[in-house]
Amino acid sequence: MADQPSIRGLINRLKLPQAMARRIAISDLTRRAEPEAIEALIAHLERETDVKALLRIIDHLGQQRHTPAMIALITIRDHPDTPVEIAHAATIACDRIENGAT
Repeated sequence: MADQPSIRGLINRLKLPQAMARRIAISDLTRRAEPEAIEALIAHLERETDVKALLRIIDHLGQQRHTPAMIALITIRDHPDTPVEIAHAATIACDRIENGAT
């Protein structure tokens, strides 16, 4: 898999100012099996400002039923400045994690 970007490279792309570049890095990270990939996505949640990118991360965490993501998801869901669309996605992700629903 020499043609795949490294995890470190993808994590560095999360810091780019262009939302599209971050979305691509997020998409690539969601396809990686390494624990560092999901940890990077959780850590990036609070820094991401692009709605589409946030929705992709939140959906992935819910689909993976990644229990350690619950604190970050609840924080986003319950923050008063969180847009309704993001709060709704975080609620669904939390429900998936708690209930094991698909």
